[in-house]
Amino acid sequence: MSLQSELRRLYEHEMGARECFDVLASYANRITASSVDTIRDYSGQPYERVMTLMKHLAKLELGDFRIGRHGKKTRFIWAYSPRSIGEVAQGKNTELDSYEGNEPAEEEEKPELGLRHGRAPGDMALSGTGYAEVIASAKQLLAERLNLKLEQIDITIRH
Repeated sequence: MSLQSELRRLYEHEMGARECFDVLASYANRITASSVDTIRDYSGQPYERVMTLMKHLAKLELGDFRIGRHGKKTRFIWAYSPRSIGEVAQGKNTELDSYEGNEPAEEEEKPELGLRHGRAPGDMALSGTGYAEVIASAKQLLAERLNLKLEQIDITIRH
């Protein structure tokens, strides 16, 4: 099975992988490392599920999985552009962008979710990263408790 086929298989069949790959595909910058915490926060997936995926990506030689020690977070050091990995998993691209021999990239990131599509990073409900269900539940609860209609409630997330 080719690397591209394996990424597609993970995207389609592994629980939580789709959300994690969607986060990777949304990166606007070239970065060399991503903390498990960051991917968890933006994907809405449990920490253990993100760690399992990152370990699998390391076995595929897409980078190195490093357990946090001495105050550093558990993280993934990318050998390829995380954006290209996400896009290959989504089926939007067939080529992985290798970092080997390329200019230095940024050390740590905060994904610029949605910026390539004209939305602000805090617009999680529209970015498809797992927050939509949480926001819908919060709106429903607020509407019931405050005796309001759903249309009267707007939720904004700022980072």
